[in-house]
Amino acid sequence: MGNDGGSIPKRHELVTLKAKGERADKTQVSAAVWTTCALSLEPLEPPVVVCRLGRLFNKAALLEALVARTSGSSSSEASSEAAAEHIASLRDVLTLRLAPNAAFERAPPGAAKDAYAGARASRWLCPVTLKEFSPRGNTQFAAAFPCGCVVAREAVAKVGTASECLVCGKECEALWFINPSSTEEIERMKVDVETTRIARLEAAAIKKAAKKEKKGEKDGTSTTGKKRKDHLDSSEHDDAKSKAKKQATAATSSARANIGITLPSDLESRTSSASLSEGHSDAIKSLYAKNKDKPKGNYLTMGTFNRYTSF
Repeated sequence: MGNDGGSIPKRHELVTLKAKGERADKTQVSAAVWTTCALSLEPLEPPVVVCRLGRLFNKAALLEALVARTSGSSSSEASSEAAAEHIASLRDVLTLRLAPNAAFERAPPGAAKDAYAGARASRWLCPVTLKEFSPRGNTQFAAAFPCGCVVAREAVAKVGTASECLVCGKECEALWFINPSSTEEIERMKVDVETTRIARLEAAAIKKAAKKEKKGEKDGTSTTGKKRKDHLDSSEHDDAKSKAKKQATAATSSARANIGITLPSDLESRTSSASLSEGHSDAIKSLYAKNKDKPKGNYLTMGTFNRYTSF
């Protein structure tokens, strides 16, 4: 192993190892969700909307995706479409009112996009705390519903109330968190999205049933009236069936009464058990004997042929 001068090579110098997969920089990924559209992957441009899961979209790109979904075509890649698969219409998003940052400067045409984006100021900020709308500083943001004003969540926590918007003063029904980092918050928001979807489906089904009932009453063929009519038709059918059965029974009885057959006067005496068993052996007679006249025997002979031959 000495080769030249007693040097000992290491394993990685002799063995070619499998190349490791490229890993995305966490800083760049975190910055991308705050500055680019989750659907088109283009830089965010007003109007900007946020969904109930906290993802940011360009409204124009989202509209194109919804129209393409309705028509059955695809407007973007499947990986980016998955980010908006829970959005059925514009009712599922909120248009944001973002406060501009005076220190923001657009990147010059020849500058490296990624490098300059990491060093420049954010395009928007919180109008209350003046903190930048970006992942720097671990500042979390929320949008007031339904006005859409965006503020830092720490500003809401300091005020201690979320009943009215801190920017415009309008009534605030709820806070939509933007790009939540906590796993618990993400799971809770997913549950809220599913609950809202189910509630809308139930409301649509109730509305459809009420509309159908109203249309039926207008045409004179309502569901309730139809059920009542079916019940009456069934009752009339049962009555007709019972009446036909009674008529058939009466006709059969009348036909039997009209049949004239003269029976012998001694028919009953000739077919009695005594006359049938007359002149036969005791075993044959026992077949026509009454139960009280039959010998019972004991537990050995009861129920066997021996009871006929033992006498």
